[in-house]
Amino acid sequence: MKGSLALRRTTRRRSRRGFTLIELMVVVMLIAILAALAAPSLATARDDQLAFSYARQVSEMVHNARARSAGRGAAHLVLYIRGAGRGELHVFEATDGLLATSTPIAGPNPVSSCRAPNQWQNVTALTPAAGDRWVHIESLNLNNMSAASVQVKQNMMMLGRVATGTDPPANVDAWALCTTPNGTTYFGSDNSAANAIAAMQSQPPFNGVAELDIARHDTGGLVVGLTRRVIIASGGAPRIKSE
Repeated sequence: MKGSLALRRTTRRRSRRGFTLIELMVVVMLIAILAALAAPSLATARDDQLAFSYARQVSEMVHNARARSAGRGAAHLVLYIRGAGRGELHVFEATDGLLATSTPIAGPNPVSSCRAPNQWQNVTALTPAAGDRWVHIESLNLNNMSAASVQVKQNMMMLGRVATGTDPPANVDAWALCTTPNGTTYFGSDNSAANAIAAMQSQPPFNGVAELDIARHDTGGLVVGLTRRVIIASGGAPRIKSE
């Protein structure tokens, strides 16, 4: 009787036994293999999401410039500069340049015009000097990344383009987009920030399409992964397109 009970207990324990060490190692190896296979896809998704994050920042900067212009009664300039780097974007507010040293305080006061003479001189310095008639609001600069950053390793770039009636639009080194408090938008592009601003001030109200492409590039300069394109139409309202 005791022998049969002991046999049943032994059989029951065997039927309830867990995994062997070899079985556990096989499961761990399978998980490791699946993780290794998924790693490149996860890295690509992360990098594409980073490009989208920058595109969203660009869109917000353009939108905020329009909103600030209406709210503060001052013209706002959005300036893109490619130069020899990965690209940068800056926002400036127009003022009369007067210092708050008199009694009563004389300024600085908002200026509603995008095209007043010398309104945007020296804006690339980012810090206004005596006599300058603008205030630097915010920036997005892809050239200030550390060498170890994903942006540099993946060669993340911000490329400005302008619709010229051809497809694709022409690449440009700099463009300037200025919005007045009443919503009128002016635009100009050229080979430098100063020339782009001069072109903007000499043009009639904007009636075209400006773009900024944010994407990763390989060592040969070809786009890798998705391109996040910020499209700015004549009204100055931005939208993002992925392709």
